[in-house]
Amino acid sequence: MISNNIIRQYIEAVNSHELSIITDMMAEDFVFIDSVGNRLEGKDNMRVAWEKYFTFFPDYSMSIEEVFSSGDTYILVGSAKGTYCPYGNFDPADNWDVPAVWKVNLQKDKICLWQVFADNTRLFQIINRYPGMGFLA
Repeated sequence: MISNNIIRQYIEAVNSHELSIITDMMAEDFVFIDSVGNRLEGKDNMRVAWEKYFTFFPDYSMSIEEVFSSGDTYILVGSAKGTYCPYGNFDPADNWDVPAVWKVNLQKDKICLWQVFADNTRLFQIINRYPGMGFLA
């Protein structure tokens, strides 16, 4: 479904939690913007963030159903899902699955922007059941 090889490989790497591949595919000045507008800049900072994210969501994955593009900008439509595991134990009650859209910008065969649009209400409800354990804490 995804015609751009770079984006397809990045999603495959995220879904398999391959940090070295994910990092290699990011531009040095990579920018990540989450669904509430938080911004994280820099390839090295994003590697640390992904590592932490995969610890809290060890089964995190994305699926893409549609792709739209204009030049080096891509819009991906699909869903994201995972299970929040703040203590390393899977609890089916802590599973979430949400529709999502991603805006991706490429620059010289590297991803320079990854922006997420999703209603993470369910995820935040799950996280709030574990005071002091937020994955951004």
